[in-house]
Amino acid sequence: MSVLSDKQAAKLMYAIDSMDEYYRREILGIPSRIRVKKILDELGNIKNKKILDVGCEAGYITLQLAEKGAWVTGVDLITEPLEKFKEILTIKPKGVQKRIKVQKADARKLPFKKHQFDYVVAAEVIEHIRQLSGFVNGAWRALKPEGRLLLTFPHESLRRRFYPLLPLFGVNANIESQVTLKEYSPEKIKEIFSKKFILIKKYRLPWWLPITNLMIFKPKRLKK
Repeated sequence: MSVLSDKQAAKLMYAIDSMDEYYRREILGIPSRIRVKKILDELGNIKNKKILDVGCEAGYITLQLAEKGAWVTGVDLITEPLEKFKEILTIKPKGVQKRIKVQKADARKLPFKKHQFDYVVAAEVIEHIRQLSGFVNGAWRALKPEGRLLLTFPHESLRRRFYPLLPLFGVNANIESQVTLKEYSPEKIKEIFSKKFILIKKYRLPWWLPITNLMIFKPKRLKK
C-alpha cells in the first residue's frame, strides 16, 4: 500500500486527477455519476435538511445537495479544491450560494457540535484515511439521533483489474494506487463503525460493474 500521508495523498490526487474532473469524464465518469445519483436517491427529499459533505473537494456533490434545497457544509483536508469551489460558487444562483458553507477540516477531527446534521455524506473518502476511529467518532457526534451516515468506497480488488486500461483514458493508474491508502471490505467497515453505528443498507454498484460500495448507517444510542 501507499506510504503517503492522508494530506499528501489528497494533494496528489487533486493535482493529478481531481474528482470534480473525474465525474465529468464522458466514459470513465459514468460509474461515478451513477454513484452520486444513488446517493441522492437514498437521501430522498432533503429540502431544509442539514448535510455535512466530508471530502467535498471542488463541490460536485455539495452543489447538487444544495440545489435540492439542503443546507450543506462542505469540508476538505486541503485548501486547493476549496478555493476552486469558492470560485465555482460565484457563478451559481444566490439561492444556492446561501445554502453552502465551505471550510477546511480534517475528516479525523471534524470540528462540529453534537447533533448538528441530519446526514453525513463521505463519498470516496475513507480509502484515503489511514485511521478511521476519529472519523467514526466525529461523524457520530455531528449526526442527529435519527440521522444517517452514507459512505461510498471502492471495491478495490475489482477496480484494480482495470488499472492496466486506465492509461487509454488518460488516467495514471500508478497514481490511483498511491492515493488509495487503505483497502476496506464492507465487512471491515461494518466492524470499524459498529461501536457507534448500525448498518441498515449496503449496495455494490453499478450492477453491471460493481466497483463501488455504498453503505448507510444510523447512529447508535449509546448508554451513558
